[in-house]
Amino acid sequence: MLHSIGCNISAMKIHLQISLVLLFCGVLFCQEESPSEPIQVDINQLQVLQRQIPIYPAIARQAHIQGEIVLRFAVGTDGNVGSVHVLSGNGMLANAALEAIRQWKFKPYEIEGHIVSVTSIMNIRFTMADPTPPDPSELAFGKFVQSRSNCFNFFQHREYLQAEKPCQAMVVDAGLLHHVFGPNRIDLIHLYTDYAHVLMLYGKVKSADRYFALAVRFYELAKKKNPTEAISYKLEYKKTLIEYAWVRHLQFDNNGYHALKSKADAL
Repeated sequence: MLHSIGCNISAMKIHLQISLVLLFCGVLFCQEESPSEPIQVDINQLQVLQRQIPIYPAIARQAHIQGEIVLRFAVGTDGNVGSVHVLSGNGMLANAALEAIRQWKFKPYEIEGHIVSVTSIMNIRFTMADPTPPDPSELAFGKFVQSRSNCFNFFQHREYLQAEKPCQAMVVDAGLLHHVFGPNRIDLIHLYTDYAHVLMLYGKVKSADRYFALAVRFYELAKKKNPTEAISYKLEYKKTLIEYAWVRHLQFDNNGYHALKSKADAL
């Protein structure tokens, strides 16, 4: 009887020891598998690679609203800003601060040779003394006007060799205007054909083909966006199609030539 009780006690001890070992291992396993929280660091410990100045909201400036926005943000192992939370500040200024910080880029943060994700706090202050940023459309249009003037000046003096680069810049700046204003700026499309004419002077038929194709594409986009305005540019569009057809003919593309010619005749 005593022997049986002793065996039972021994078995219970062994069972208890095994349970404790399993529980201990389980706790360790859970600790190893659970994701660690990102480390919070001071903003001065982060190396900024790219920053974006926030644009003062026009409505907030008109209402003479100023103040500070406090943000908590995460920086991933790639240095990009992840989640951002507004801790305090005026709601009319918060969105501008959020849009700005999301465009920042930091050097990935290292601890003992390992790159880790971190969080930090940033204060962004808006004051009425801040200069009003220039309108992007005004900047784009001013740059375009200058490059167009340079291109046309060379053409007026028949300095065609010198005209290629300024005219190419004009087309690039016209593309920036399309990005700012959208494809509804149909009055700018002829600049692509103008540059295609310059390229034809140099015998660069394939390059000219590319810009004629861009012109046709933008005409068709503008026609969908604003069909009423597109009617006034119908003749110019037809002329572009005929010229583009001729460029295709020079490249022995008879199918392309006939397709473009048919499209022009249908207008």
